[in-house]
Amino acid sequence: MKTIGIVGGGTSGLICALILQQRFQEKLKIHIIKSNKIGIIGVGESTTEHFMEFIKFVGITPAEIIKHCGATFKTAVKFQGWTEKDYYHSLEDYFYTYKITHYLGGFGYLIGHNYTNQEIVSFDNIKNNTLDTNLQPHQFHLNAELTNKFLLEQCKKRGIRIIEDTLTDVQIHKDKSVKWLQGTKKYKFDFYIDVSGLHRLINKKQGGEWESYEKYLKVNHAIAFPTPDTSEYPAYTSAIRMKAGWLWRIPVWGRWGNGYVFNDNFISAKAAQKECEQLLKQKVEIFKDIKFNSGQNKTNWIKNCACIGLSSSFIEPLEATAISQTITQSFILMHLLSNYNEESIQTYNNMVKEINQNILDFVSLSYYIKKGDTPFWKMIKKTSLTDSLKTNLKKWQTRLPSGFDFPFFSSYLLFDAPNFIVKLHALGLLKKNEIKNEFQLLPDVDQIEIATNIKRYLANRSSYQKFKHKNLINLIRNNESVHAGWVY
Repeated sequence: MKTIGIVGGGTSGLICALILQQRFQEKLKIHIIKSNKIGIIGVGESTTEHFMEFIKFVGITPAEIIKHCGATFKTAVKFQGWTEKDYYHSLEDYFYTYKITHYLGGFGYLIGHNYTNQEIVSFDNIKNNTLDTNLQPHQFHLNAELTNKFLLEQCKKRGIRIIEDTLTDVQIHKDKSVKWLQGTKKYKFDFYIDVSGLHRLINKKQGGEWESYEKYLKVNHAIAFPTPDTSEYPAYTSAIRMKAGWLWRIPVWGRWGNGYVFNDNFISAKAAQKECEQLLKQKVEIFKDIKFNSGQNKTNWIKNCACIGLSSSFIEPLEATAISQTITQSFILMHLLSNYNEESIQTYNNMVKEINQNILDFVSLSYYIKKGDTPFWKMIKKTSLTDSLKTNLKKWQTRLPSGFDFPFFSSYLLFDAPNFIVKLHALGLLKKNEIKNEFQLLPDVDQIEIATNIKRYLANRSSYQKFKHKNLINLIRNNESVHAGWVY
């Protein structure tokens, strides 16, 4: 194998190309075929920590992301109106360093001793729009258009060939392998990667089928719109419960990105726009109107073509999984591509299905709430949970989620035990007495060490030097040194 053809020049295609180029260097020639007639979806402007893993791997600095991608920092997702008290999905590394093999004793102590969600997630920083010098964020909010432009330039600098053409046909052999692609001319590669988004240009031709998640996820439509800049930025994504879905609010440099994700059987796009205007007390202009069907490909790697990104699966925008999923799939493919065979193909397909299941379970857990005050939310209360989530929820009534509750390649999962612990705790789905009993079965010396260190950490947390979020971004954009411990 000497050549790889990546079909799609959106953010996912560019990320995939950069990862593979970093891994194989001059050993493989990577081409991207992108159409100027097909725009990027460009509404996902939030990342998880996997984006930091990606830029470190390919040699891009966080400062470059801040300067060139209109980025701000993200430390949490704030769920507003989903429960009686707003809560945050956020993780501080400190708390899950205390563990006995797979048992997360730090969280066991906190939850068993009635610490609230806000105490666990460094609420002082969240409330005051500040960042601690000792807690470097690993997540970003991104301007999608600027990010795409920056990553495209990175591809060009690194020798990845960019072909601007609109593909009109895909020729498939009888064994379902790709023969060639047709645009203004024919393109033939040794291996193909379908990153054509929801079009699934190659996979459909190969006979790939889509498995819908509509049984579990009931949103199917989104409108996206910008709103003006503000004097300060929170370091979190807002997920605000609405009448027929939820609204994201994301601060990027110079503006806000917003989107209402809803079920159009309960509200029209026009009525959704009006609801947003009433909430935000300003007129908004819709810049994207997208219908979607949450789900996944039944088979993501067929013969000489693998799917990555939205052409592989689309859960829904909650928890910003799309970019991260692209990154994890690209890393998996990177390891399996050399001398691939049927076993490699099956391994990829199995792992991607497990990743999708993990995302589906975590996202659908967010909807497992008590409120049912509108027709949409009354319907949500009757929505089925996946078998895997139902099984785990039963386990987790009497103990904390643990690493062995997840597949053994859990480093590739987007959400692991700590994520589920924070979410379950916020939703009131953990029995605190059971969690306390579990913790108290630790040897006394371990209990004392965990309790002492966590109390000391919480007492000192407010004393760390802090930066106002927008001021910190401005310092980095102007190449000013912010703190010796920061690598930006």
